[in-house]
Amino acid sequence: MRCLIATLGGDAPGTNAVVRSATRLALKRDMEVFGAKQGWVGLMREQFWRLKQSDVAAIMYHGGSALGSTDVKIERGDRVSEQKIADALKKYDLVVVTGGLGSFAVLDRIYSTYQMGLTTTMFVPASVEGEFLNPHHADSENSDEIHAESVGSDTAGNRAVTAIDCLRDQAFHSRTVFLVECVGSKSNFIPLQVGTACGAQRIYLPLHPRISEEEMREIKELYGPDFNPNYVDSKELVAWIERTFEETKQKFLLVILPSGVPLLSVRHNGGSRSQAEYEKMITSIKPLELTVFRIAETLDVHFSGRSNPIQIRHVLVDDLQRGGPPTLRDRVLGSLYGEAAVEEFASIINTPGVETTHRGNLNLLAIEGTSSFGWKCFPRHEVSHLFKGDNPRSGGLSPIPFFRQARGKVSGYRPFASL
Repeated sequence: MRCLIATLGGDAPGTNAVVRSATRLALKRDMEVFGAKQGWVGLMREQFWRLKQSDVAAIMYHGGSALGSTDVKIERGDRVSEQKIADALKKYDLVVVTGGLGSFAVLDRIYSTYQMGLTTTMFVPASVEGEFLNPHHADSENSDEIHAESVGSDTAGNRAVTAIDCLRDQAFHSRTVFLVECVGSKSNFIPLQVGTACGAQRIYLPLHPRISEEEMREIKELYGPDFNPNYVDSKELVAWIERTFEETKQKFLLVILPSGVPLLSVRHNGGSRSQAEYEKMITSIKPLELTVFRIAETLDVHFSGRSNPIQIRHVLVDDLQRGGPPTLRDRVLGSLYGEAAVEEFASIINTPGVETTHRGNLNLLAIEGTSSFGWKCFPRHEVSHLFKGDNPRSGGLSPIPFFRQARGKVSGYRPFASL
């Protein structure tokens, strides 16, 4: 039996724990174990090397991937790259890969297009975004719904909290608004977690998972009818900043903005710079996807030149969240996932006479946490709805409990009755 291990997509702290655990257990089951260099690039070029236990003995404590990774994208319709990857994978019995939803989508196309024989791929969620979470998991009676914690998301959240904690010391000198741009283009997990942990006064969210009408009604009741957590309306944001500083006497305000949050409008509200000068500056910025920077410029234009100024600071912690030593939780979670990949494969091939949908297929492993060791294995056809159709990114959390915390009250508040 031959086993191949690859770390796909961008880096996620804790993937080394997956590589270490899977390698050690596969070797104990007398498998030949190989590692692919630099993710997709290594698969396409078949740059593999044989792994020994000594190769993975001391990698769990480090960030990044000991196998190497790359952000190369395999576009839909790139049959040449897909064929190369399929040919490489077919030479192995078990393939253990880590990655996010985008990487899973590529492998899903390969398994649906090419004859993969008995090559069985176990996919381990490893993404700082946490996009394999089910926002309605706690309310669901269906235990078979996909709900998987991703390796790397805990470290990413802690890294952002540490960075934001360092901002407070400079905030007390004057009224300051910190616009903190963090990971969160694919899932609301990081913005909600980090915003709550740091006491943010306002949290914006990506478009997926979509907020229901009922949830939106409560959010607007908490924050006002003009607030929409999926879009930034500069005029509404300016009014909120002015009102909050005046009513609460806050020394600073913390606003969490996920990378790529769309703008509803950039409306100039006056200030020392002319409208024409400002529009020329904004339209000259390339690429226009730098939306948080545009928001910061908008607010700076509005608040500059005042006798009692409000300072605007744009802080980017996105890149900091993807590196560094993994947290305890991600080390343990990665180790559990590595074991689950090998043990699930062993249980499949050691159960004679039982037809299974997992053998010769792409499978998603799902572990909900580190408190108890148990996993679920979903064949690819049960996962494909996460990245097809009108909802290409569906994972995350229900926002209501976090927005209630950030606002410091509940919607429809009623005091306790007198005893």
